[in-house]
Amino acid sequence: MQSARGWFNPALGDAKIKGYTWHCNRHTFTSRLVMAGIDIYTVGKLLGHKSLSMTMRYSHLAPAHNAAAVDRLVPVS
Repeated sequence: MQSARGWFNPALGDAKIKGYTWHCNRHTFTSRLVMAGIDIYTVGKLLGHKSLSMTMRYSHLAPAHNAAAVDRLVPVS
């Protein structure tokens, strides 16, 4: 088995994907955990972050997720 360094960048090149790095996976992982309802402290622990601000920097919530949060405040009749 080889490390991601051995296959990841060549695979991106073969697929003609530009501007994507292995680091993008951390942002996706973080964002999906937060949108799934996992508390930010647990997400930070999973990522090995020492500060909450670093974890917040990685969590990018989808616009639909933000809208759904606001919709929960207004009762639907």
